[in-house]
Amino acid sequence: MDYSSLSNGEIMCIDAKCFYASCVAMLKGLDVLKEPIAVVCNFNQSGSIVLAASPIMKDD
Repeated sequence: MDYSSLSNGEIMCIDAKCFYASCVAMLKGLDVLKEPIAVVCNFNQSGSIVLAASPIMKDD
């Protein structure tokens, strides 16, 4: 593909999963960089899917 015809505008990329964890942290008054936060689909279901996680939850 020839990209020379495209404008040189700025592009912002957002990690959507971290964004949702950040929103939850803000609503709860937590520091997303210091608190382990996970947004889970359904607490009542065994093996539920984690929809979003704070950076500290991803570190291993």
